[in-house]
Amino acid sequence: MTNALFFKLKLSSLALLTFLAFSSTGYTSELVAVQLGAAKDNTLYESTTGTISNGAGSYFFAGKTATGKIRRAVIAFDIAGNIPTGATVQSVALALHMSRTVAANENIALHKLTADWGEGTSIAAFGEGMGAPATTNDATWLHQFFDSIFWTTSGGNFNPSASASTTIGGIAFYNFGSTSQMVADVQDWLDNPGNSNGWILIGSEDTTLTAKRFASKDNANETSWPELSVTYLPPPCCIGLRGDFDGDGDNATFLDLDYLVDYIFRGGPVPPCPEEADINNDGRISTALDVTILIDVLYRGGAAPDACP
Repeated sequence: MTNALFFKLKLSSLALLTFLAFSSTGYTSELVAVQLGAAKDNTLYESTTGTISNGAGSYFFAGKTATGKIRRAVIAFDIAGNIPTGATVQSVALALHMSRTVAANENIALHKLTADWGEGTSIAAFGEGMGAPATTNDATWLHQFFDSIFWTTSGGNFNPSASASTTIGGIAFYNFGSTSQMVADVQDWLDNPGNSNGWILIGSEDTTLTAKRFASKDNANETSWPELSVTYLPPPCCIGLRGDFDGDGDNATFLDLDYLVDYIFRGGPVPPCPEEADINNDGRISTALDVTILIDVLYRGGAAPDACP
């Protein structure tokens, strides 16, 4: 480093101390909200042969038909592909559009699936309530993936405890959640993407004429598509060294001090990560204490700041 640069930084640091003795900047982690469309959805049509599905259909179903056949919908979302690793999920809500029914108010519950499943190219005719011949990798009443991988229990493998439930009446949009279990489900799918199998919708199955039809992700009307709303706290961005203002991997250097001076006095870029600019880890950045520590390191041989936790 040249003497001129050293002198400039020293003067800048003294001015910085004077300025920061009377001001400081706090930082907080703010909630982020995202809306996700379904990655896949399908219907498990009760069948002794397990050859019926509707992987690319416009609708999925939950409940029991007039002929006494059970319908269960399965739906999953790409959580890890849309929420950063290390984030903390705060709330979760699933919005579905119910488009046809002959039933009155019926309870529909979400259960966390414990096995993966597929979505083929099958498309049912007419109102889609009877399904269509399953195609390769379709989920069916018997299969996770038609026609080679089977559920251990016909009708799907899922947690017996509901993650959420709601009463479904006439044609309208309906919301599930946010519940603590839905939050836990999505957090698990984020932390362990291999578990991200989604939910199964279980309707009233004790009596007939309870089935409800919902718009799928393949419906022609985009406004009726399933939507998962998630709010989360971003992961802590302190991944390097405290005092590494410029993000070059070296902490408490003259370049870091110059970066901070440029930020405060000349409108330069903000530190890439507030936590890394919080040298003394008190929850506030750009304070007199932070800069005092930095100057002590640079000019008086003080100990360098600790690494981020």
